[in-house]
Amino acid sequence: MLRKFVSNWPESKKLMGFKNFNLLVFFSIFIFPWALSLNLLAETEKTVSLSLKIEEWIVLEITSAGLQATDIGHDQAQVEAIIIPGQPVFVRAFISVGQGKRVILKGTLFSAQKLGSDSNPKLKWQGEGDLIGYGFININEPITFAIWQNNGFKTGAIIFEKIGEGFSLPLKGIFTLHSF
Repeated sequence: MLRKFVSNWPESKKLMGFKNFNLLVFFSIFIFPWALSLNLLAETEKTVSLSLKIEEWIVLEITSAGLQATDIGHDQAQVEAIIIPGQPVFVRAFISVGQGKRVILKGTLFSAQKLGSDSNPKLKWQGEGDLIGYGFININEPITFAIWQNNGFKTGAIIFEKIGEGFSLPLKGIFTLHSF
């Protein structure tokens, strides 16, 4: 049935299809190259640029007892670490805050095990690098280790030492980097 339908096409339609094909060939061979020489083709060149302005960005990384923890925040970053007296706690911070703002590094130490009130360990700390300072620490009370006024990369270490005898437990520390 299909053959019969195709063969019954009028000759004028077959000829019309052939004429359209010849017109396409003529255009492709003669007109298209001539149009190329006139630079009628559109030439576009686009350059895309991306700029990112970060008003406030804080990264805090703490390495202690062989473990590394990192937090990234808009105006605050908080990291939990294990503190072993006598071993350094390494601190790295990247700070990008608005003009006139300060960034403070605070820490709170907690006992890993429930201790009686008479066996609360006494500690002192000493900072190195961008954490220059020293002082005493009361367990379960926050302490300020550094206040920075300028943006950039800050590194240092904190060494915690016990005062007297009575414990050899690791402690848990929560360090917070906060802009104000």
